Amino acid sequence: AQKLTGLADKDMWSIVTLGVIFFSYMISTYSGIDRGIKYLSIICMLSCITLMIYILISGPTLFIINTILLGLADYFQNFIGMSLRTSPFTENSWAGSWTIFYWAWTIAWSPFVGTFIARISRGRTIREFVFGVLFIPSLVACLWIGVMGSSALHLDFYSEAGLSELVLIDSSATIFEMYNSMPHPAILSTATLLLLFFFLVTSVDSATYVVSQISDNGSQSPAIYKRITWGILISITCWILLSFGGLHGLQSASIIAALPLTLIILLMIRNFIKKLKEDY
Repeated sequence: AQKLTGLADKDMWSIVTLGVIFFSYMISTYSGIDRGIKYLSIICMLSCITLMIYILISGPTLFIINTILLGLADYFQNFIGMSLRTSPFTENSWAGSWTIFYWAWTIAWSPFVGTFIARISRGRTIREFVFGVLFIPSLVACLWIGVMGSSALHLDFYSEAGLSELVLIDSSATIFEMYNSMPHPAILSTATLLLLFFFLVTSVDSATYVVSQISDNGSQSPAIYKRITWGILISITCWILLSFGGLHGLQSASIIAALPLTLIILLMIRNFIKKLKEDY
């Protein structure tokens, strides 16, 4: 928003953005999971795929395809080695801040996200669940990273756009700087802001539903007043964290919470396999 309007008051934009998101996901929460979250999710995916295809076609298409293929080959070739890399003999901050960090981050969020996915997946087969929850999102994420990342690399290599230096200064502004070298940058920037907005609304709406469900004894349809109450509390918490810089502390607490959850998830896997055998 600052990039498009030229207004540099970061605190003001944070409050305005949080307020708009709050009213949006309150409307979505009130409309229910089968309408609000469903339609917003469809809008998010269609917008994401449309933007990705446009950049693929209007950008260096052959370079992007070659880079994605090379990235996939490197991924499968180095998956085990990179996953287990801890660098015990040398100092390597990358392993601690990326690989191990994201393991812990995923584990910490897995019960929360899993509860919501289980709710919206009711009635599906295990095959449908694995395909729709694990395979398709992973594929879309790889393609998105490949298209966007390859476009940025091409600009840095052949146009000296300086995007790699900009990432170190302001990573959030890099994608908008990349758009300046593409056709119709204003339209792309506006579409990206709308996409981010819908993703945030959908995520917070889902979070509101899950915590409401937990506080309502696991009800499949928690009371509307509980969803609204939790939505207000989440907005207040976000405002406090943004105002007083508590995000890093919250991230650290999430990672610490991942350790006991790891043991619980292992027990859940054991019980899940046991139930599958009984069902078979």
